Amino acid sequence: RKMAEDAEPGTDRQLQMVGAFGRAARSADDIARLRAAFDGSQPYPGLELDQDLRWALLSALAALGDASDEEIASELARDDTNAGRERAFHARAARPTAEAKAEAWRLAVEEDGQPNAVIEALTSGWNRALDQSMLAEYVPQYFDALLPVWNSRSAAIRERLIGKEYPLAFYPLGLAGPELVETTEAWRAAHEDAPPG
Repeated sequence: RKMAEDAEPGTDRQLQMVGAFGRAARSADDIARLRAAFDGSQPYPGLELDQDLRWALLSALAALGDASDEEIASELARDDTNAGRERAFHARAARPTAEAKAEAWRLAVEEDGQPNAVIEALTSGWNRALDQSMLAEYVPQYFDALLPVWNSRSAAIRERLIGKEYPLAFYPLGLAGPELVETTEAWRAAHEDAPPG
């Protein structure tokens, strides 16, 4: 937060620091600062509150549990474009609730037909969990979905869901540790005939 405040106004560094602050924000003071930048009551000097920055700030607030469905819908109405719809999917999936994570999973994994960019938005938002333990229940679901996804989806979609080229797919990397390694290796051992990818 301090680096964002101290960055030279109107520079790329300032924009990068504000974005980094949004991803690192945790406290009530952080939320208040992000909210003030989003609503314009305390802008960052020299930094234009354009649509990209509005979505970045709103997504940060959503991940912190400080953005409602109505607020996301309102922002989407303001930016009713393909990019706006993708950013709205991301913001909704980023919310720290079991319902938000379940809906992102349903839309991306259980339903078929979402465009590549929407899948990326859903997976990146889903992974934006401050408390990664809320994703623990998806570990068995992920492994159960591997072969059905591989066998029924296009190469581009399955890479975005499984994680071959996309580190923010649904593989629960935030839960990395001995238990996840053991689960992963057990699946591989039980599926030696699985496709190499």
